[in-house]
Amino acid sequence: MVHLCVNGNCFIGKYRSEGSIVHLGRLPPDQVTVEQRGQRIVYVLSRREGVSEHGLEDILHVKAMSQDGLRGLSPVRQAAKVSSGTAGRS
Repeated sequence: MVHLCVNGNCFIGKYRSEGSIVHLGRLPPDQVTVEQRGQRIVYVLSRREGVSEHGLEDILHVKAMSQDGLRGLSPVRQAAKVSSGTAGRS
């Protein structure tokens, strides 16, 4: 919930053994890039171990309201913009 509220995105990795999901783990939102390639959504995970690409079968993405449909907007940042009077400004 913290990732979702602060970042607007929660990424959950699906870890498998012999084809079955055996573990779910949170992925840091700042390490995940979301790309749309044609009709396919690709999650690019950048970690110390290197960069890897994953699809919907490997990552569950829970997002808050979105402007582009790929990444969620942080409710905390949006509330701060409204309270400071900068909502709607680019």
